[in-house]
Amino acid sequence: MAEILSKLPAKAAENPALACNVLMKKDGKVFPTEMVSSTNKPFERSLIGYVDQDITERKQAEKALRESENRVQDINKEILNICS
Repeated sequence: MAEILSKLPAKAAENPALACNVLMKKDGKVFPTEMVSSTNKPFERSLIGYVDQDITERKQAEKALRESENRVQDINKEILNICS
């Protein structure tokens, strides 16, 4: 828990925090997550809550988009080379 808290901004008590982590499943596979945390002080005690969300699909989509953008740029360069 201390390791996770050390990754959060110093003002976590004032603002929700967002951090990217890598977690491991029971089978040993690792996967990227996004953690949202917040701090609350009900009844004079500090409570920290957080939720991890698996972002594997989003990371895969981002990678596919970057690759597609690179292909489009390469095609545009080839077209410009042919036309000049």
